[in-house]
Amino acid sequence: MSCGSVRIRDIGLVLLAGLLTAASPGAAETDEGAEGTGLSLFPAQRRIVAPLLADPLETQTRIRFGVQHHGPTLLDVTFGDNLVLGRLEMAGDQAMDLSVRGLITARFAVNEESFPLQAADFVGGLAWGYQRGPDRFEAMLFHQSSHLGDEPLDFGDRDRIDFSRDSLRVLWSRRFGDLRVYLAPIVDLDPGPRDTNRRMRLQWGGEYYFDCLGQPCYAAANAETIEANDWNVNVTGQVGWFLTRRTDHPFAPRVFLEVFTGHSVYGQFWNESETNFTIGFGSSW
Repeated sequence: MSCGSVRIRDIGLVLLAGLLTAASPGAAETDEGAEGTGLSLFPAQRRIVAPLLADPLETQTRIRFGVQHHGPTLLDVTFGDNLVLGRLEMAGDQAMDLSVRGLITARFAVNEESFPLQAADFVGGLAWGYQRGPDRFEAMLFHQSSHLGDEPLDFGDRDRIDFSRDSLRVLWSRRFGDLRVYLAPIVDLDPGPRDTNRRMRLQWGGEYYFDCLGQPCYAAANAETIEANDWNVNVTGQVGWFLTRRTDHPFAPRVFLEVFTGHSVYGQFWNESETNFTIGFGSSW
């Protein structure tokens, strides 16, 4: 999990130290009279940057069932969680938080007799969020590893790829009424099996919230262009219905329809294109 002298653990410790230093008595003196300022450890508040609903590797719990174009019927199962370690409220409608998050996502081939596992990916990282007025920013260091299922390997359907990469994503997000937009450059510090000279990715998207028959709904799109795939674009489109009337929509349980086209998000299939149509249930954290 390193690139030269860069290590996720080391940078994570620096971020945590910075958050705690900013909340130290010396630092707090400048805002001593400010209302609502201060540090909270393991706060009740959600993370500053809400989950990206159509991001295939967002920290969430979700199940998707559907079909692939020229591929097997698939079942994708994802379990993920986010833990806010600390939140610092500051004057001037500003706040910072530090959180750890992780997920495991697995794909099964439903139309085969043994219901074989095709691949399982693990993603974990550390995220620093910052809020200033309506703008949200997040710097996330994360690691992704991918593992091939036993049956595809045993039957010689494919060879295992040694996929492991470390990445840094810097994201900006803002809401304009019912519309939320975001943009995030990503650099692969350790690109894994990809060309080490082609490390850049760019992610962007949006979410629109609306009422449908008295129930909160949304339409979301996420796109990612990848230098290692000749800047081809992965696109996810999603329309869904929230199952509660909660105002923090991105965190509420939901059902959705989704279409994805582009290079697979699973590391074992990183250089393979796929198009799939799925129905699913999800909840973000």
